Parts: sequence; structure tokens; C-alpha cells
Amino acid sequence: MEDDVQIVRMIQEFLPKKDPNLVLYVATTSQQAVGILKENYIAVAIIDLALPSDSRMDGLEFCQFCRSRNPMIHYIATTGYCSLFDITMCRTIGFDDVILKPFQLDDLWNSVEYGFKKRGRWKSCAAVRNPPR
Repeated sequence: MEDDVQIVRMIQEFLPKKDPNLVLYVATTSQQAVGILKENYIAVAIIDLALPSDSRMDGLEFCQFCRSRNPMIHYIATTGYCSLFDITMCRTIGFDDVILKPFQLDDLWNSVEYGFKKRGRWKSCAAVRNPPR
């Protein structure tokens, strides 16, 4: 969820080069993002903490809302303004990672990739604990 068109374009160009099978969904408001989450399987969510005023929730509220409904998603916060307090708050709310803008795209990819790997480990664990009958 990002409202900066340049950042969205950068991400849309970069991430598919790292993984051509990656499906990206873009939302500029929390309302759009909630709709995407309801309709699609999401493994990783990249969320800008500062959202436009027409968004019903800021990034922290959105993460908290989503985490309570889908704790398996890997949540990444992006922000241009960050302190140790902000990072601690993000972690407490439920973000798995915090990336400061302007960020290196490889740093974003490392977090996204970690989220996919984590999700894969959890799926494997669930399959072992609950084998098909």
C-alpha cells in the first residue's frame, strides 16, 4: 500500500525481475488494500506508514487491523520518517520489517524474499503436523 507513484513504479519494475512469478497488487488507500486482501492470497504486504488523508487508516492501524485477521502475512513498513521509537512501535503493532525511505531495492527484495521463505517453512510445518488423510 503506497501512494507515491514513483515508488510504486520502481517496485513494479524491480520485483518481477527478481521473481517473474510474483503477482503484485497495488493499493493507494487502506480501503483499496482491504479489498485486495479479501479477494486474493497475499504472502507479503508492503505498507507505507504515511497514507493520504482519504485513507481511513494509517499504516500502523492498517497493519494492526490486518494482522488480527491474517497473522501469516509478512508485513513490511516503509517510511521516510523513523526513529528507534517508531521501529519499536512498528514491531509491537505487528510489522515484520521496517525499511527507511529512500531504500535500496535489494533491501526491499531481501525482506520480501524472507517473507516468502518464512511462509514456505510454515506451510511445510503445517503439512507435517496435519498430513492428508
